[in-house]
Amino acid sequence: MKNSHLEVIHPSLLNQKYKSPFLFVRTENNNYFREFMKHIYSYLEKYHIFIPTRNSFGFRNISMEVVQMNKNDNLLKIAPGKINEIKQQQHILIEGIMEFNKKLGS
Repeated sequence: MKNSHLEVIHPSLLNQKYKSPFLFVRTENNNYFREFMKHIYSYLEKYHIFIPTRNSFGFRNISMEVVQMNKNDNLLKIAPGKINEIKQQQHILIEGIMEFNKKLGS
């Protein structure tokens, strides 16, 4: 999914041999990134969902990490998790990303 301000990337889209358990969200600049993160936290809060933001990943539970690539480029790395009980959290997170993307498009 991509518009001029937001891009959602799975490594397999770059090369099919990349079987990554991560999804990446990149924004046009840090201002959009800050707006995006505020939107995501607010959207998740409406559903009483807390997804930890950390740099240590296990793959059972959903988690996020903010990766600073350089001074002008932040990236959100999402590990969607493997256990069945978090499927609803995964769907709501994706809905939040899509809603933000739609807001930017209008």
